[in-house]
Formats: sequence, C-alpha cells, structure tokens
Amino acid sequence: MSEQKYINNKNENLEPAWRDRLLLESLVGQILPTLIIAEPEKVDEILEFLKDESLTLSDFFKRFPEYKDLEIKDSLAIEKHFAPSADENQDDFFPLVNFNHSLLYYLTEIIKDKNILTLQPDDNYKYQLRVSLYNNFNRYLNRLLMNIEPHEAETLCLALVNVSDYKTFLQLLAKGLKVGESDIINNFFNPINKK
Repeated sequence: MSEQKYINNKNENLEPAWRDRLLLESLVGQILPTLIIAEPEKVDEILEFLKDESLTLSDFFKRFPEYKDLEIKDSLAIEKHFAPSADENQDDFFPLVNFNHSLLYYLTEIIKDKNILTLQPDDNYKYQLRVSLYNNFNRYLNRLLMNIEPHEAETLCLALVNVSDYKTFLQLLAKGLKVGESDIINNFFNPINKK
C-alpha cells in the first residue's frame, strides 16, 4: 500500500472515531461538575476510563449504563462539524494532533498567557475551546504540509502521527518544514495566515 493511500485510509477511519470521542468527552463534561460534589470517587473512575483513547461512547454506556438516556448537549454542534460542508473540502482534513494531544493543552496555555481570549472557568467552555483548537490547528497543519513536496509531507506526516509530546512534535515539524518552532505557533495565532 502506498503511503498516500495509507494516509487516506487512516483519515477515513479517524474522522468517525474522533466524532465518537468528541461525543463521549462532551457527555463526560456534562456529568462531571455534579459528580465532583456528589460522587468524587466515581469521577476518578470515569477519568481513568477516559485514559484509554480506543474506548468508545458505546463502551462508556456499557460501563456506566446509568447515563445511557442522557442527552448530549453538544451533539448537534459535533454532528454539524462532521457533516460535509459545501464550501470546505473535508477530504483534505487529516488530524495529526488528536483530541487529547499535549499540544492542544500547550496552545490553551499560550491563549491564557497572551490574553488572546478571556478563558472561562467552566468545563464546557474548556471542552469547546479544545474542539476548536483540534479542528483549527489540524487544518493549519494540513495547509503547512501542502507547502512542501508531497513525498516529504507524507514522510513527515507518518513521523508525527504517533508523537504525543508537544515539544518533540514541534521539533520534528519545524525540522521537516525548515522553519522555526516559534514561527509555527505565532503564525497559527496570526489571523492573516489562517485564511
């Protein structure tokens, strides 16, 4: 199988998996605030469950059937995101950074430190911010990779896809793109370069 075909097949498998994961994390974001007060030991159990990123919403309902009938408040927004848009080519989206990647938390800290946004303390806001960073930073990375030779982009993509540490990820990305690490981050937050 060629590297490009491998990437395309992974993309087809990743989108539904991350849709499911976003729904799962949204549900957990809804129930945690009440549980922290009422059943703190259950919070630890749920957070431990979430550490395994291969577990699905269905797995969660098997383990915690009491939440099976709870409506996921953000489900419409998530479904809307995953529905193909007429003005956007969804086929070009390949998520190199997963939803729980340390890079997304690093970007959140930059947002906080530079006062780019007024961060709200509630969990739902933090979740929505991470959804936004997941979508926008991955699309930004896709655009960066389109600026280098296709075979170099494929090699770099395969090297990055399993790197979970944000420092290592940025070092590899900067080396592959032949730019500075700070340029990658600064250009992401610069609206001119995000169009």
